[in-house]
Amino acid sequence: MKTIISFMAAAVLLMACPVQSKTSTSELQKIKARRVITDYGFRVGYISSGVQDRAGNTWFASTLQGVYRYDGKKFTNYTVKDGLSSDCATAVTEDKNGTIWVATENGACIFNGSSFTAVSVPAADGSNFLPAFTTKGEKLKRSNAVSFSKQTSNGDTWYWSGFNIYRYNGKSLVYALPGVSSLLRSKGKRVDTTYENPNIWEIFEDKKGNIWLTTGSCCCLNCTFKVDAKSMANPCVSGNCKHDMHNPQQAALHERELATAITEVTTKDGNRGIAFSSILEDKSGEIWIGTWDSGVYKYDGRNFTHFKGKNGLDHSLVGVMYEDRTGNIWFGTGAKNGNIYQGSGAFRYDGKSLTQYTRKDGLLNKGEFQNNDVTCIAEDKNGRVWICGDGGASYYDGKGFTSFGMKEGLSKERVSAIVPDHNGNIWFTTEDMGVFRYDGKGFTGFTEKKIQD
Repeated sequence: MKTIISFMAAAVLLMACPVQSKTSTSELQKIKARRVITDYGFRVGYISSGVQDRAGNTWFASTLQGVYRYDGKKFTNYTVKDGLSSDCATAVTEDKNGTIWVATENGACIFNGSSFTAVSVPAADGSNFLPAFTTKGEKLKRSNAVSFSKQTSNGDTWYWSGFNIYRYNGKSLVYALPGVSSLLRSKGKRVDTTYENPNIWEIFEDKKGNIWLTTGSCCCLNCTFKVDAKSMANPCVSGNCKHDMHNPQQAALHERELATAITEVTTKDGNRGIAFSSILEDKSGEIWIGTWDSGVYKYDGRNFTHFKGKNGLDHSLVGVMYEDRTGNIWFGTGAKNGNIYQGSGAFRYDGKSLTQYTRKDGLLNKGEFQNNDVTCIAEDKNGRVWICGDGGASYYDGKGFTSFGMKEGLSKERVSAIVPDHNGNIWFTTEDMGVFRYDGKGFTGFTEKKIQD
């Protein structure tokens, strides 16, 4: 049965003036804040994902407490007691039918209006269906963590678990592209057995129907593949291959078919694979690939170009990219130096030149950790571009930055996601400190409160 929980809200009203780029410390905005004491109860976990559904409910996924739904008045918490496969929820989304899906470390679940139901996942060989795991204390025989991507142009959604790929067409979850899965397994060779199994990090379908996939794990050789739309029907890709894999000649023919249908993305000299940490298709149809340590590559439909920039963009981890309504492309960085994450801030590309912004320009200079690390970018209904990370939150209004941190009512922890809602509010999810809502005047912080007996 669903559990209605009590939340403590800490609201801080503020007045702020924009911070212009490259202004001195004495010219930073002056904020009048009302001091509020907030009772943070037990931990809610890392809230990495949020979405507002068509009914106006706002959903948040927590790695410790399942999922939360906010209906405009109260929060409702859903856990394994309400049908979730695990209380470790990593993502939440709404499909084309209005169904809420939750990805967990123990499979996928759908919401029926009052509780969740685990989704059966097709077996990799397509011969039968594996029962969805439930958390009843039994030891899991295999990893069943599920991830999913944005919906395709026709409303379908790509899901993946390990190297297995599935597609949901609004009716059923179908095992898809087994030929691609087989190739990824062979390419994603383990180089260190100390850590987790290698897996698919991301799947992205562009407007032309091409599929982009990248593997990701600290223990495997990461690589990226592009599956051309016209190759989807190739029997070796779709799983209808008639080749006898026990016959060396037939197996070799199968491998040649896959090599023709699936292109591995490499650097210009072909000596180094490109594994993307983020991917974006802009309004003109060009593909932007953010990498773990080599900045950005741009694909124009025929060629890949290393998009080099000043001050370290071509050597940075580009974990997030965003195109605003005016066509500017934003890049958020977070390069790793030893055990300390030190990013290069954010870059804005206007079609001709790059402009870099760091804490010196008023970006993310209000948080406890001002290390120029960017985790998420979004745009509100007024056209302001919000950028968040370890240094709090900032918005860019076309002239300069206005920044917010703990003093202004936002969490001191890293902001992990931005969720604009239909009412013009901006929601910020955090690591272990709940969610925060900005209404244009101030912040309201929501975190679970321990109810006294």
